[in-house]
Amino acid sequence: AIAGVEIPTIEVHLSNIHKREEFRHTSVLAPVCLGQISGLGAFSYMAALEAVIDRLAKKAEAVATQA
Repeated sequence: AIAGVEIPTIEVHLSNIHKREEFRHTSVLAPVCLGQISGLGAFSYMAALEAVIDRLAKKAEAVATQA
């Protein structure tokens, strides 16, 4: 579903998945996401939101300069 839409997506994990079980180290979403944020607790969501806003602002700026 994520690969099928043109919505910037960041994979978010509250805990640090690399300190957890081995099977959590492999992401099936990573290839279609802008990035991954983990281990920052609830702040992970804020960091992801800021990153998406920044990406959208840069895209809008690029479109505006082409017009």
